[in-house]
Amino acid sequence: MNKFLKDKPFVVFLVLILIALGIRLIGINQAFFDDEIDYIVTTQITTFYGLNNVVLHAPLVTWINMIPALFGISTWLFRLIPIIFSLLTIIFTFLIAKKIYSKKA
Repeated sequence: MNKFLKDKPFVVFLVLILIALGIRLIGINQAFFDDEIDYIVTTQITTFYGLNNVVLHAPLVTWINMIPALFGISTWLFRLIPIIFSLLTIIFTFLIAKKIYSKKA
C-alpha cells in the first residue's frame, strides 16, 4: 500500500476520482430536467432500432439509456450510466496523459 501512496501521480489520480465521484453523486436523486426527460421518452417509445418520432437523438444514446430502462424508471438508475461513463473518461484521460508525459518518453 505504501508503494502506491508514494507514487504522486497515482495519489493525484485517486483524489481526482474521489472528487469527481462526490460531485456527481450529490444530485443523483434530484428531479429530471429537460434533456433527461427526452432521453426517458426515447427509451419508452422506440419504433425502429432506437429511433422514434418524438425526440431525435442518435441511436447509440438511446441504446445506452435502454440499459437502466430494463430495470424500471428510477432517477438514480438513469443517472448512473452517465456517472460511469464520465469516470471512465477521467480514467482513460489520465492513462493517456501519463503515457504521453511519462519521464521515459
